[in-house]
Amino acid sequence: MFISLLFIGELSFGQQRIGVLVGPTITHISSDFAKYNVRVGFSAGLSYTIFMGHFFSISTNICYERKGFGYQIMDSVGRGVREINKLDYLVIPALIRFGHNIFVTFGPYMGLLLNHSKEYKDPNISGTQNSNKVFKTIDAGLTVGLGVQLLRGFSIEARNNIGLSDISKLQEINKTYSGNLLFGITFNVNPGSGKKILKNMYNIDAPPI
Repeated sequence: MFISLLFIGELSFGQQRIGVLVGPTITHISSDFAKYNVRVGFSAGLSYTIFMGHFFSISTNICYERKGFGYQIMDSVGRGVREINKLDYLVIPALIRFGHNIFVTFGPYMGLLLNHSKEYKDPNISGTQNSNKVFKTIDAGLTVGLGVQLLRGFSIEARNNIGLSDISKLQEINKTYSGNLLFGITFNVNPGSGKKILKNMYNIDAPPI
């Protein structure tokens, strides 16, 4: 048992895992111009993690994320009309992860705006309008997360994404703030290599990683 614990860090070093992430997203857009409503979206993508020890790893994702906000506007006859803005991003964070069964993550992220569309909740305004003239292509900020590693590679993680850059092309300041609840599953790229080393050296089985 002592020998097994002694070599856990060595066995985990260099282990690589790929996975899938999916879950809901809640977005708030801060503005110095108007008050925007919170919108619920979703996030889905792939993850890649390389372990630098049993309690330390570096991870990145590439995720499609639907962000957005609601806004009340006035039509031509003075009636209030709800405008729904949908912002589709490709989000790529670079995260440092501490912990094993319970872990924290933090690091910068970059978002690439794929599409911006508007939808109006009014029978006199039909369809969806696409527009990429209002928001900048790049969003950047900081991600902080807390998660739980479950059995068989499953995990649950809550993330808070704090936008630090102004995403508006107009004369107002807009920043994104979003939260994710991500359900993930990962798979070893090089499964069992550490266990084989320990078994060959000491003729014992390593604990599950």
